[in-house]
Amino acid sequence: MCRAIIRILLTLLAVQSCGMAQPLHKWAVRNESRIQITGKSNVARFTCDAERYPGKDTLELHEVAPTARALFSNGAVHIPITQFDCHNAIMTADFRKTLQAKQYPQLTIRFLHLDKFPALRQNCESITGRIEVALAGVVKAFEMTFEIEKKKDGTVRLFGRRNMYFSNFNLIPPQKMLGLVRVEDGLTVEFNMHLQPQR
Repeated sequence: MCRAIIRILLTLLAVQSCGMAQPLHKWAVRNESRIQITGKSNVARFTCDAERYPGKDTLELHEVAPTARALFSNGAVHIPITQFDCHNAIMTADFRKTLQAKQYPQLTIRFLHLDKFPALRQNCESITGRIEVALAGVVKAFEMTFEIEKKKDGTVRLFGRRNMYFSNFNLIPPQKMLGLVRVEDGLTVEFNMHLQPQR
């Protein structure tokens, strides 16, 4: 019985290995990568930026045969909530408090897959795919469109923008002045990843 189970497991591993074709692209996330979150209140719009990426994360991309889908086998970036600056001290403090920075100090974006393997040419290519966002202890998956291009210096730019809601993550938008100033539930999360090829 045990030998039969082992044979089944080895067969499944072999099938998975055959489906994961080379080449493998491996990229280090460069410091100039940035994340931007925008929203609005009943008074004005606001933008909160994490201008320079502080991490040492690496993204790995495989082509999956026979679907030609691109799968991220290692594809997460981690941004400290305290990295976000809303360009106003009070707004920045409220934003970090709303995102529960003390209890959940990081925003994590995990890249799951692209619907096709990118050509990686110098012209910008649009590809649909899927990400997971972990915020305030809640993980949500989102479909989105990526823009990806290879720059003249060999680096790769991966860009994406997705509308989300505070309520997706069980968060309540902040209010000020006894509710006279109210932040709306909707948010736009935008990432602009600059990636350095690794050997």
